[in-house]
Parts: sequence; structure tokens; C-alpha cells
Amino acid sequence: MEFNRIGLTPIVIFNMVVWLFFTLAYFYQFVYLIRVAARGTVKLPAAKKLHRYAFFISAHNEEPVIGNLVRSILAQDYPRELMDVFVVCDACTDNTHEEAERAGAIVWDRNDLARRGKSWAMALTASSTSMATSTRASLCSTQTISSRPTTSAS
Repeated sequence: MEFNRIGLTPIVIFNMVVWLFFTLAYFYQFVYLIRVAARGTVKLPAAKKLHRYAFFISAHNEEPVIGNLVRSILAQDYPRELMDVFVVCDACTDNTHEEAERAGAIVWDRNDLARRGKSWAMALTASSTSMATSTRASLCSTQTISSRPTTSAS
């Protein structure tokens, strides 16, 4: 075959087709870079309505990082009164609760050692969130919730 004499083997042709595809597929990014450089920054229209957001964090012994995470969320460029941060301390043995509370989160303790993990903690948070957001002002942020019934010694 004549293509083989000039170095165009089937694999070289395949590689050229793939290269051409990706070059064309990503070429639009260069077009947008030129457009932004020519016009300046893009200005988005103001939102018609500001929505309320809730952030759910399941934590197990996250004392070194939970405070920074909560502060980072609350430092967003968004009205503070429209953001709630919920932290579920899932069988924590350190000071995760205190750190999250100090950073401004609504904190629940969950002490069910038989059902630990994110899915159980998020189920608890989802069932308790509607009550917390509707009565946020009167909610004690140190509420302790345990899935295990307590028994009294007789």
C-alpha cells in the first residue's frame, strides 16, 4: 500500500483521527477565552429570588477540620440568614460537637453504635431538619438524639 511508504500506517491514521476529534471538541474553549479577553468579565443578572440553603454534614471524630469547614460554608457570598449548616456528630469521641457549634452550626449528637455511618446520620438529619428550620430561633443547638432507647436501672 502506498500510504505505508510515507509512514501512514493504520495506527498512525487512527491516532490522527482521534487527535483531530479532540482538537475540534476542545477548540471552543479557546474561542471563549478570546471572547472573555475581548469583552472583559461576564456579568450575571441579579437573582429574582434568593433561596434558602441547608448544608448537611455527617461527622465522626472530625474535630481538627469541622470548624474550618463550617466557617468556610458560612463565609460564602450569600446572606447568612438564608443558610443553615447542620452537623450530625455520629458517635464522636472527641470535641467535634463543640468545634462545629463554635463555628456556627446547628449540631446534633447521634450515639447509636449499632447503626453508625453517613446513611443513618443523614436519615436522622432529614427527619429533624424541618422542625429545626421552622423553629430555628427556639432550637437548642446542643440537642442530643439517640436512636437507642434508654433504660432506667431498677
